Amino acid sequence: MTFLWCRNTSTGKTHRYYTCTNAPKKCDKKNVRKEELEPIVLETCRDLLTDEVIDSVVAAVEEQNKVDQESPSIIRLKGDIKDTEKKIEKLLNQIEDGTGSARVSQRLQKREDELDILKKS
Repeated sequence: MTFLWCRNTSTGKTHRYYTCTNAPKKCDKKNVRKEELEPIVLETCRDLLTDEVIDSVVAAVEEQNKVDQESPSIIRLKGDIKDTEKKIEKLLNQIEDGTGSARVSQRLQKREDELDILKKS
């Protein structure tokens, strides 16, 4: 079903209703007014969303999060973050020792920007 709306040009009122996407060719179902259908759908959803179902959904999401944390791309990103943090530490040590130059400071900024991007990923 698709949600549509229609404006009555003579009264200026807008009427909202759902209609079948196959109509009128393959479907003989009549349009259903939004005001009639949505309370039924809402009540059905409330009946289906019991505490037990919600707990089941939460458990499934938590399990998927664990799988996502172990995915190759996440593992690679964590490795990249660790490598970038080591490079930043090395550059900071050079600056503290006085062996760093303006160029080292630029590289440090570049690495910090790279780290921000990796953490957002």
